[in-house]
Amino acid sequence: MSKSFPLLRLPHLALLHVLRFFSTADLVDISLCSKVTKYFVKRVIKKPRKLQFFIDGEFQIWISLRRSQIIWTFYYDELKENPHRIPSSGIVKVTKWSGWGVKTMEKNYQMNDFGIRNWMDHIAKLFNLLLNDLTIRDFVKMFEIQDVRNLVDGLKIQNVRIGYFIPDSYVQTILESVQISKILVLPSTSRLMSLENIKFNMEELKLELSHFLTIDHVSNMNCRFIDLGYSNFEDSQLNSFLKSWMTGEWNRELEVLRTRSEEGKIWITERVLNGLDARKVTAERTIRIKSVNRSIGKEVKLTPPSWDIHRENTIGSVIIRSIDDIQSCFLFCVWPE
Repeated sequence: MSKSFPLLRLPHLALLHVLRFFSTADLVDISLCSKVTKYFVKRVIKKPRKLQFFIDGEFQIWISLRRSQIIWTFYYDELKENPHRIPSSGIVKVTKWSGWGVKTMEKNYQMNDFGIRNWMDHIAKLFNLLLNDLTIRDFVKMFEIQDVRNLVDGLKIQNVRIGYFIPDSYVQTILESVQISKILVLPSTSRLMSLENIKFNMEELKLELSHFLTIDHVSNMNCRFIDLGYSNFEDSQLNSFLKSWMTGEWNRELEVLRTRSEEGKIWITERVLNGLDARKVTAERTIRIKSVNRSIGKEVKLTPPSWDIHRENTIGSVIIRSIDDIQSCFLFCVWPE
């Protein structure tokens, strides 16, 4: 018969030495036993490259190590029994995958009275990491909205991606509750969503539709890169945006803003630039940007003709293009003079 080993009775240096032989998944399990075990595990556990949380058909936390991934899947059976509440007890499944996509470990155990938010907070503190990515799909709408708020309230996240077909009330609750530092990807919402308590302070904002925004909302964003997707702004509203930028009273971090009109709407350059001292440039130019998104890259090409406006020691370059005479693209780039 095997006997248990009194691990915590070891001298501290010996205990730390022994803990280094445990796998990352096992160390996470040990850290759940007490504050003491959590303290010692934090001293030996290897920091992963990435920490992600998925609300996509199930609740999962992923950590990415150098050559593998570990995934915690929470309380799936309990979700079937009560599909409208986010459970706090049930079966936890832990799997490890190699860099080749081969499952190298799987285990299951019962966890009681330890909610999914408790798991997120515990793992983030254990590894001393901010959450890199939060991905939310329409699966979230099956739960009571207060449960969703409690799940994400106060989370500090680098990147958030919100999927299609999520009701505005849920999108609004999520955006009011989390703090996003780098990228927000938001496919679509309706015109009815309230923006009163939502702050667009992330580095990059990518929308598919921006009908719920007014030009004043755009002018008050504090993002470095803004893609508004399809918008229904008028020429006069884009003109108002450019004039607001020239005052220097808002968003001094902006580098790139772009948007596209709906089909049937053509933006007229002369109207957009009305009242502005804009200089036409017929040469092609390339400017450097500080994008944190690899898909955007580090450079933006300004194809002629473009128009330059000035603010202090800064140039704002405007490009307006017509696409097949049915819609327009608007690009605004800011760079040092």
